[in-house]
Amino acid sequence: MDKDSDPRLQLVPVDASARLLLFFLCVLLPLIITAVSLLWARQGAAPVKPASGSPALASAAILAGLLALTLALWFVLDRAMLRHRVQLTASRLEVKSSFYSQSLPLSELQLGQARVIDLDEHKGYKPRIKSNGFALPGFSSGYFRLRNGHKAFVAITGGPRVLWLPTSNGRDLLLQPRQPDALLQRLRELAAQSPHR
Repeated sequence: MDKDSDPRLQLVPVDASARLLLFFLCVLLPLIITAVSLLWARQGAAPVKPASGSPALASAAILAGLLALTLALWFVLDRAMLRHRVQLTASRLEVKSSFYSQSLPLSELQLGQARVIDLDEHKGYKPRIKSNGFALPGFSSGYFRLRNGHKAFVAITGGPRVLWLPTSNGRDLLLQPRQPDALLQRLRELAAQSPHR
């Protein structure tokens, strides 16, 4: 088996609970709010009369249109959440997560300082401010500022054990591979074999 296709090096897949939360926020919540609003409008002191003449038919058309729109939005966002992987070559690390990707030569990684950390113990490394990212409870992807002030490209799915990779370009990587120690070891092996180091 090719070491760089080793499943231990890949990012932890997105949890079903994060995907369900996305479905609730994108589809169910807008439908509930709209249905309640339409019902409230029909029950008001001066009920709204639709042009079609049938309030039930107008409400059904509005909800059907909203359902189609929200399902399309959910589908796009859900598929983006599933794009969550690491690719290694002899000289590069490429991370793809949702709408974002980061590709760096191994020479820019400061592997001597990199380490596996537990975010429950080292809270300074938790993503704090999203500068250009996609985040839900249990999923963070994109560019963030960490609590310690560092800028970072983040690809995590909510577990505490992550791999922190500082870089020479001023933006850290905060990744959650299945086995962070194995990915760090493989990066060090590749960097040691690279003639550019």
